[in-house]
Amino acid sequence: MTEPFADNMGDSRGDNMGDLLADDTGGSLAGKVVLLPRGGRWADSASAEVRRLGAETVVGELIRFVAPADTAPLTAALARLREGDYDWLVVTSPRAVAAIVGADGTAATAPESATGSTTIQPDARQNLGTESAADSRIAASDFPDSTRIAAVGSATATALTNAGLRVDFQPLTEQSARGLVREWPDSSAKRILLPRSSLAEPTVAEGLGQLGIQVDDPVAYQTVGVDLSPALRTRIQNGEVDYVFLTSGSTVREFARQVGTDAPVTVVTIGPITTRDARAAGFAVAYEAATPSIPAMLDAIAGRRDPL
Repeated sequence: MTEPFADNMGDSRGDNMGDLLADDTGGSLAGKVVLLPRGGRWADSASAEVRRLGAETVVGELIRFVAPADTAPLTAALARLREGDYDWLVVTSPRAVAAIVGADGTAATAPESATGSTTIQPDARQNLGTESAADSRIAASDFPDSTRIAAVGSATATALTNAGLRVDFQPLTEQSARGLVREWPDSSAKRILLPRSSLAEPTVAEGLGQLGIQVDDPVAYQTVGVDLSPALRTRIQNGEVDYVFLTSGSTVREFARQVGTDAPVTVVTIGPITTRDARAAGFAVAYEAATPSIPAMLDAIAGRRDPL
């Protein structure tokens, strides 16, 4: 499973960010163009961080989240959750929070355009998956006290807190599916709910299953590709975009499919798992964030942080 998307701008900023990036108006990326791979509120927050350093942001939406084709398994699982049938709810992305609690709209809500950014609209594929699964979502006030909640990392924990839910466990040494399994705190757990992406790797389900835990893992949302406009692809291939921020294996695959792996653009990844995926696809990764957030990706550029 890839690192969680950095939906909580700023919570993972390194202590040395100010030293590396000059001051808030110094423009250490002045004149540069940064491609952001997602739209909506994520792009709004990310664009603000990037523009603070003097760069232009281009929102080239590569992926979008939509409701699962079959919502029945998720609906049934959430009904069991309301009844207190699960010892734990394990959440591995802010998008999963939105899908089950509704803190960020429904799983199928089309994202807004990023205010203040150069947004190149995708083609007709942007209209995929408009059916919402919102009716089955659970209200924070209905969440059973007997069920504890695990978050894969800080972005997910923030999304849960913003939705009115407590977080009982978060891995300390590595914010990833692997870290969550390695640090799992409850050997007595019998049954957990793991709402997941349609593209999720089985790391958590298999890892906790090996501990003798029954894992219910319904698909909470699908990740679908969105085509870049021909105009934006031309800009990238002509060297008019300086950096592309790759934030998951899905963005890696879509960028490789649509642009190729040899475009004249500097690749920056959100963490080691995305770096692994990017290298496997054929990209040369220049910089890797120390923690999964946009500020950390900017920090990696400023500090010339090579992938580990």
